[in-house]
Amino acid sequence: MARANAADRDIDDGEACAIRLSLQQLLASINFSKAQRMSRLITFLIEAELMGETASLCEYAVGMEVFDRDARSYSTCEDPIVRVQMGRLRERLAHYYAQAGAASAYRFSVPLGSYRPIIARVTPGGKALDEAMLLSVVPLVNCNPGRDASAFTQGLNEELAFRLFHAFSHRIVPNHFAQSQALTGKARKITHVLEGSVRAAAAGARVSLRVIDVAAGCMSWCEQFDRDGPCDLAGQEALAGMACSALQLCFFETSL
Repeated sequence: MARANAADRDIDDGEACAIRLSLQQLLASINFSKAQRMSRLITFLIEAELMGETASLCEYAVGMEVFDRDARSYSTCEDPIVRVQMGRLRERLAHYYAQAGAASAYRFSVPLGSYRPIIARVTPGGKALDEAMLLSVVPLVNCNPGRDASAFTQGLNEELAFRLFHAFSHRIVPNHFAQSQALTGKARKITHVLEGSVRAAAAGARVSLRVIDVAAGCMSWCEQFDRDGPCDLAGQEALAGMACSALQLCFFETSL
């Protein structure tokens, strides 16, 4: 699951050109073509990364450069525009790579708590994924009482399992099966465990996911996904798509 930032190593003009081509394809997609703020934001972050100018990236700098805030009055404490737009950018990126950008040569992401983007090169068909990786999937925990929340969580588990299988194939192991096989001593060695929770409300839902590296005994990845609107089938599909896309990016990244 190696991650690589462009500024961490030298890249030639051809590599930079390929990265910018992937950026242009993203900007032309249905996810970004009519979202001027999102387009300007991701362009600014990627160009800063390619030019090695990420040391000064912070909420204030993004607000000034991307959203044209007035230096005489701009306060990040009072004006949350950058935090709001960064959350929306992460959601749009997840949607893009789950659909139109699934075959992109490069994938862009911005970790929570950071303004420095990750530029990951993806090999065709996701061959960068370690063949020995086995991901045990623990059903998401429903954090809200009530039949509706329980049904939504159950449906989300089903949708996520479906998408994970199509993304990772035989590397996905249901948690109950992994446990039963472990008791018999016949199990293949689980390398990672996916677990998380669902918090559903009338206005939307949040899915929290984390990947545990079994050998290291610690979390190797953690992310949250928000969906506004009713907790229905469309919500399940959107959240599962975002989660699966982010997991593919997590496991399919290779060094630049």
